[in-house]
Amino acid sequence: MRTMIIKSLAILALAAGMSYAGSLEPTVAPTAGTMKTLDQIEARRPLQSIGGTTNQMYLITSSGSYYLTGNIVCTNADQTIITINANNVKLDLNGFTISRYVESAYNAITIGSSRTNVEIYNGSIIGSSTVGAFANGISNQGTLTTQVVDLKVNNVVIKYVSNNGISITGINSTIENCTAENCGQIGINTNDSSIIRNCRVALNGSYGIATTSKCMIEKNIIRDNGSSGLYCLHYNIITGNCCSDNVGFGLQTGSINIIKDNIVCRTEEVATGTTAGIYALAGSTIINNNVSSNSGYGIWSIQHCQIRNNTCISNTSRDIYPTSTGIIEDNYTIN
Repeated sequence: MRTMIIKSLAILALAAGMSYAGSLEPTVAPTAGTMKTLDQIEARRPLQSIGGTTNQMYLITSSGSYYLTGNIVCTNADQTIITINANNVKLDLNGFTISRYVESAYNAITIGSSRTNVEIYNGSIIGSSTVGAFANGISNQGTLTTQVVDLKVNNVVIKYVSNNGISITGINSTIENCTAENCGQIGINTNDSSIIRNCRVALNGSYGIATTSKCMIEKNIIRDNGSSGLYCLHYNIITGNCCSDNVGFGLQTGSINIIKDNIVCRTEEVATGTTAGIYALAGSTIINNNVSSNSGYGIWSIQHCQIRNNTCISNTSRDIYPTSTGIIEDNYTIN
């Protein structure tokens, strides 16, 4: 009897607890999703929806974000494909290709004078291997006082243009993860305060990379170019690059540069003049490089350079050739 009473009380207690738990049915409709679309975050405009002019297939005159909706094949020899005449522009090539297969003296993409904060990314510019279909891949207009500032180019492949793959005369450019191959002159050409990083620059008619001063050039593959792999002036940091099979100099630098952790090999001899893997002017620091199997000198320094901890072997002339006093120590050399 006592057992039956305890069981009954337990059942009543459970029922009472369930009555206070409330209904399992929702009393309010579910809240609608709050995730924003890409256009709500940053309004984007299809490039192919805008107009152009006689000499400009597409002309951007307003700030904003633009994207390609498909490949662009231009059959007009007298047009720049895209001209950017506004500040604060993002151009997403969206994985597509800009191409032309007729001879032309016009660029693929031109940035107008005095423009700032322009970004171009994620696509390809491919000319023709048989005719000069583009003068330059990406270039800018302007004099020394009206140049483009703060250009960013990321993940763009440029091949088969007559002159330069990327040619920017303004300052503060950032070129990353790009390819410039088979350009008639220079692969990547920039000005002061530039960053050139993680690019592949090969088979160009002149320099692979050419820049001026106060730049950072790092982790690029620079090979098989018709002149020096890298040419730059003063106050630069040059680190972690792989330079091979270029003509004249692997790395050709001015004064007061830091040249560190690069591989420079198989630089080919020019018809006239002296050849070296690394050539550096006064006050440069050259450390921890592997400079091997170059025609001419391995490292050729001019005036008061520090040359430390480099491996220099199998260069056809001297492995290290300083033309004046400096600090030369802890290098591994054979000749």
